[in-house]
Amino acid sequence: SIDREGKILKTVTEVPFSFHIATGAIPDAVVGEPYSFTLNAIAGVPDYHWEKLLGQPPPGITLNETTGELSGTPTWVAVSWFRVRCTDSDSPPKVDQRDYTMSVVEPPVDRGDCDGSGEIDIDDVVYLIAYIFSEGPPPAPLTVGDVDCSGDVDIDDVVYLIAYIFSEGPPPCD
Repeated sequence: SIDREGKILKTVTEVPFSFHIATGAIPDAVVGEPYSFTLNAIAGVPDYHWEKLLGQPPPGITLNETTGELSGTPTWVAVSWFRVRCTDSDSPPKVDQRDYTMSVVEPPVDRGDCDGSGEIDIDDVVYLIAYIFSEGPPPAPLTVGDVDCSGDVDIDDVVYLIAYIFSEGPPPCD
């Protein structure tokens, strides 16, 4: 038995278990990538009904009122605030509401993969040289070509990539 004499300082509180929205923070979405996240309620009597009361989810994301699923493909970087209400099927129904902030972020940049092949290799060097000197297409997004994180895509990035690929130089910056 631990603390038989009751000498350890402690505070005990009891919280009654009742119907409530159990979802904490909503994970970030990424621009242009399909998104799906389901809000969750516990206790009460299923089926639950969800509704947006105030604010808006990010552009491209909708709330399914039957399932509580936030889904869609976000269209641009945003931080959105909205309030949802969940009602259970009890008689009388129990109700809970919660405010959420949801962020849509840029897709991660894989610096150095200028041609979008999924690998950093000599083809990326050639792609970058064509862009810089021969009006070839730019890397998409342009920051992929800025492997030294200088803020510019230039010959320094070509040299940086060559050193990384052939001479165990430092990897592209984050």
